[in-house]
Amino acid sequence: MCPGSSPGRAENLPAHHQHQIPKHPRHREVETPSSSTTQYRVRGNWLGATDPNLYLSTNTGVNFSAATVSVNGTPLAYQNPPGSYYATSIPGAAAGTVLNLSMTVPEGTITGSAAIPSAPTITAPAAGASIRANTPLTITWDYPGPNPERFYLQLLGSGPLNYTVSDLAGTVRSHTVPADKVVVPTGGTASVFLYAVNDGQASLTGPVLPTSEMGVAAYTSVRFQIVP
Repeated sequence: MCPGSSPGRAENLPAHHQHQIPKHPRHREVETPSSSTTQYRVRGNWLGATDPNLYLSTNTGVNFSAATVSVNGTPLAYQNPPGSYYATSIPGAAAGTVLNLSMTVPEGTITGSAAIPSAPTITAPAAGASIRANTPLTITWDYPGPNPERFYLQLLGSGPLNYTVSDLAGTVRSHTVPADKVVVPTGGTASVFLYAVNDGQASLTGPVLPTSEMGVAAYTSVRFQIVP
């Protein structure tokens, strides 16, 4: 993927928490697996030193609440809503720390590991800048150390401004938001959130679906204005 040239997989998602956007709808249903053939989808949202958060659903797409979950020995408790496993922090974790996941379900134990990436540094737009609406917006960044597996980028604001690209390659250092997505938010203030993400898919073992992602991430953000 060439920097700034490929849009990746773009989505328009409802604004929720501007620093932590769920990848899945909130489920209140809970499923008890009916047979040993049940497999599970793991989605980290996000895993890191603080606020580690994981969704676990069966292959029928329903959240499963009865797993025993830990990361580096720290228990993650199920909470509903939103239907995820959560802890306030992973003691001693920092950039470079490998997070080891364990999720015990009736069919066995799901394990996986991925390192916490470093946070990227957004170089454009600058904090406090004024950006014209309805013109392409190129976002650029620097990244220290080994490339992450992917970047996850959001351009958010109140009202109609809501743009997400979830799978920018870890080698890119820019992305251009199409002009028709650069709209004036309510109040004029916009934010870019940029996550470096390691998913650890190759490390996952147990009764786990191949679409699972650990979502081990670190992020940075910048606020600016979009004007007519």
